[in-house]
Order: sequence, then C-alpha cells, then structure tokens
Amino acid sequence: MDVSVIVPFYKGNKYINNILKMIGENAKNARDIFIELIVVNDSPEIEIKYNKKLIDGYSLKLVQHEKNMGIQQARITGINAAQGRYILMLDQDDEIVSNAISSQFKLIGNNASIISNGYSENIDGIKTKLYKSKKQMSVVNDFSYYFYFGNMIASPGLCLIRKDKIPSLWKSKVMEINGADDWLLWISFLSQGNSFTLNDAFLYVHKNDGLNTSDNEEKMLDSSQEALDIVKNEGIVGKRLLSVYERRIKMRRKYFESGKINKIIQYLKNGDI
Repeated sequence: MDVSVIVPFYKGNKYINNILKMIGENAKNARDIFIELIVVNDSPEIEIKYNKKLIDGYSLKLVQHEKNMGIQQARITGINAAQGRYILMLDQDDEIVSNAISSQFKLIGNNASIISNGYSENIDGIKTKLYKSKKQMSVVNDFSYYFYFGNMIASPGLCLIRKDKIPSLWKSKVMEINGADDWLLWISFLSQGNSFTLNDAFLYVHKNDGLNTSDNEEKMLDSSQEALDIVKNEGIVGKRLLSVYERRIKMRRKYFESGKINKIIQYLKNGDI
C-alpha cells in the first residue's frame, strides 16, 4: 500500500458512507496510488453499517475495539494495522476534495510530512480559509508557535505523514483526556527534527458544528495540561517554552472562569500569548 487512511469511528453510521464515497473519488483520481481505508470502531456496541457498493478502487479494513478507548488510541490502532508507507488521519465527519490524496502524495517527495490548506466551515455553511497565505502556513514549522499560540494545525486531516516518522512518544503516551493529543503529536514530530513541506491547495474542510460548550472548553484545558505534563516528563522541550505554555493554559483558564473585566486584565498581562 502507498497510503493508509485512518478513520476512528464512534457511533458514526451517519458519516460512514460519505467517507467511503470520498475515498472512492480520491482513488479514481489516483489510479497509480494504492490506497487502503482503515475504520477503527471505538464504539463496539454499535455495528458499522455501510454501503459496500461505495468501495471502489481501494481496500477497506474494519478494526474493532473491545471497549471505547478514545480517538488517539483509535488512530494508533489504525496506524498499527496500516500497510501504507504514508498515513492520512481523518475524523469521521471530515471532508476532503476528490484529488486530495493525489495532490499530497505527488508533492510529499522524501519529506516527513506535507500539509495542505483548507477551510473551516461553521454551522451555517460559511467557509473561511484556515491559512490566509503560504507565509502564514509556514508557521507550522516554527516550534515556538505551538507554545505561544497553541496548535497551529486545525486537524491531522490536513497532513499526509510518513508512517515511519510518526513519533513513538505519541504512540506510547495515550492521553486520558481527549482534545490535545494533536498538539502532543506535532510537538513530538517537530522535536525530532522533522518538518512539513507546504501544499497551498485547498484540500480539506474542518467542520465546526456549533457544539463548543463551556464543558468542552474546560475539558480542552485539562487535556492541554495533561499533554504539557507528558512533554515535561519526557524532557524534549526547554524550560522557557514549557513556562510559556503553562502560563498560556493558566491565562485561558482564568479567561474562561472570569468576568469581562478580568478577561481584559488577563490579556493585558499576557500580551505575548
């Protein structure tokens, strides 16, 4: 296999046929690329129901978890089952254009990973560019930005990555709280001296479903702290950047918990982040 597409499935029967159709369309535009789709069922009480007629030009592999283990472990399970040299990690509700895999595969060369541009789409269907320019895209290779400003990559679905470049740290440190595992993945990836090559084509759509509640924000902060603790314990990041990110988490938590005046004060006190 050339490319293995990993999709964690969680009670996602309303999404599964769209995923099959998208990968089929990509396979038609990449007939010289061998593609497999690996769907990891992380909701074992739910039977995956799909239209077999949509499987065309690629192979499908279904992997079953015995219990719910979270999105990071589902991705890792899929990677461990993958035969492809390159990995594309999609969420079950993601969208990619019909030539996304071909475009990324042709440009990646011998690089560790390639990132494309894309759109963020809100609940009303309004799309905005994820990166306004190629210069803005280039910050994904600036290690410090991930500490001053947070995760610079909206979703792993933007990236095709060589399987042998996926960090063992990320695969061995499965987080208990979902949310910041993407940040941990890219911190580990960049800390090993890897980088992204840039593809400025718009190949991906990141869906915002309007369900970002305060509970989700609090969970994200807890997940960010867990990821930071892992990075601290592994000793792969200097104290200065660790301090910056810890301050960023505290600032975001106070912003989340405080009134309007205190929010303004927090941003004035932490203008660099």
